[in-house]
Amino acid sequence: MRYIVKTYVYADHTGGGLLRKLAGAKFVAVKGTALDWADILLEDGESLEFGNEHFIVIATPRHTDGCTSYRWHDRFLTGDTL
Repeated sequence: MRYIVKTYVYADHTGGGLLRKLAGAKFVAVKGTALDWADILLEDGESLEFGNEHFIVIATPRHTDGCTSYRWHDRFLTGDTL
């Protein structure tokens, strides 16, 4: 399964929807983003499994309510679309 993972969402630039269609992937965002078309909405502390790996969701609301970081092993991922 392919995922598009957002670290923040603005109502005026959610290009992930188009990318989702083009890539045939599931769109992942944190709950509280108001994205009613997201395939998966995760909460702080939940994990996203992919193959033998997983991300841990870390809610980091600041710039927008949907700001999110992800922990993968000893690394933290943040930014925009991963």
